[in-house]
Amino acid sequence: MLKIFKNRKALSPVVSAIILIAVTVAVAIAVTTWMGSLSISFMKTEELNIANQVWASDLSYINLTVRNSGTTPVTISSVEVNKGAADVTFESEGATIKSGESAVIRVTQSFSSGKNYEFWITTATGNKFPCLTSAPTTSISHIAWWQSSYDHRKHITITNSLGSTLSAGYSVCLTMDTSTLVSSDKMLSNGDDLRIVYWDGDSFTELDRDIINMNTASTQIWFKTQVDISAGGTDDSYDMYYGNAAAVNPPENKSNVYLWYDDFDRTDNPDITTEADYSVKTGAGTWSIESNTLKNVGAYDDPNKLIITALGDVNADVDMLVKIKVESPLIGGDVSRMGLSCCMDAPSSGSGYCTLFHNDVKQPRPFE
Repeated sequence: MLKIFKNRKALSPVVSAIILIAVTVAVAIAVTTWMGSLSISFMKTEELNIANQVWASDLSYINLTVRNSGTTPVTISSVEVNKGAADVTFESEGATIKSGESAVIRVTQSFSSGKNYEFWITTATGNKFPCLTSAPTTSISHIAWWQSSYDHRKHITITNSLGSTLSAGYSVCLTMDTSTLVSSDKMLSNGDDLRIVYWDGDSFTELDRDIINMNTASTQIWFKTQVDISAGGTDDSYDMYYGNAAAVNPPENKSNVYLWYDDFDRTDNPDITTEADYSVKTGAGTWSIESNTLKNVGAYDDPNKLIITALGDVNADVDMLVKIKVESPLIGGDVSRMGLSCCMDAPSSGSGYCTLFHNDVKQPRPFE
């Protein structure tokens, strides 16, 4: 059990490189996909891939994303459904698809839930490319496709398992296997094409995300919820897109992912308490930013703390995840004194719950 940390010597010089704080809740994230069973053949020199399919919520049409993986342009002349002519419109790029590009074909007719369908796409040269799939048996919250340059999409449902409303702005984590997708050439190894997108019913918003342990079997993808979720409710307005070899510069501002974040990557500052986020400290010594790290020198007596005033007062029951990276070992007799305090009674007293770090400054241990 954590106890109040009192009457202890203060910290020796210490350098901290990164701090992030996220308020998290017990949420379950279920990932589903509406990709059906695809069967694709390639004839002569033309090559087409049915990269994706998206059904209308009322099954009145299906959007087929067709990618030209050959070396020459391909013109689509017609589409058949179960050997019958289909009503076809091109949602993007037109009937001619350049090499390496994609087009979205909308096939409109009254489809039946759970029924198998055979689509044949015929090119101007007479080549035919089949796609075998089944209409979904469950409802789909949205059918629009964010960007045709992305080949794959996985649907994300966030379930609020709490007994109260989950407010917008909570940090949630999706854990998934990205190594399999990378090895099968469906995702970039650096994760630049892994995007989280929110659909509000009218338009898409791409969200900042933080990816941890990319290209592993247990990759974490953090992002913020956009709207409240009632107690026991769900929100299925999120999607993960991937499969774009040209993707660069993904949005990854961690301040838009977590409750609060600081990596100290800015101009040197001899007194960090001149910044609004750290306007209060207790005890002696100086807290400065040097070479993109936080540094304390001259601390003594107890308590001696730097207060994150940007967080303000938190008067709610929350789970708080805190990560701190220590770049430099402590010196002297205070090698095991460095810690992190939360839930302080008052900034002036510094009393609260504290976690200390081992002498190797790598693993935390509770102060008991």
